[in-house]
Amino acid sequence: MEIRPDFVQCPRCSSWVCRESCWNTKRGLCKHCAPDLGVEMSAAQASRSVEEVWAHAAMAEEDKKLSVENWRETIRASCPKCEAPLATNAKFCPECGEKLKAAEECAGCGAKLTPNAKFCPECGQKTS
Repeated sequence: MEIRPDFVQCPRCSSWVCRESCWNTKRGLCKHCAPDLGVEMSAAQASRSVEEVWAHAAMAEEDKKLSVENWRETIRASCPKCEAPLATNAKFCPECGEKLKAAEECAGCGAKLTPNAKFCPECGQKTS
């Protein structure tokens, strides 16, 4: 059986391609050199739709409530000490007991603490 009639050589890139699925008959070139614009448009639209879904998910209401300063403190997937999986907004690790969320206010004077502060900026008390 002769298979040569099923293939054609592209005059632009000289590649041999199958006539049925790799050849753009309207353009007289292989689909690599002359892609089917309808297929490319559909692929681009689908890709854009996926990008929009991800962008919308990033702007979910729950995410809007998180400030830039504390998003790392409020969302943890695993314990930083023992790497055990954690439930949402856990305060302590269920495996090793590590404190997961830093104090937000000074125990002495009630002033707001910055993340990872070792001492209160108002009264100088050591943070826990």
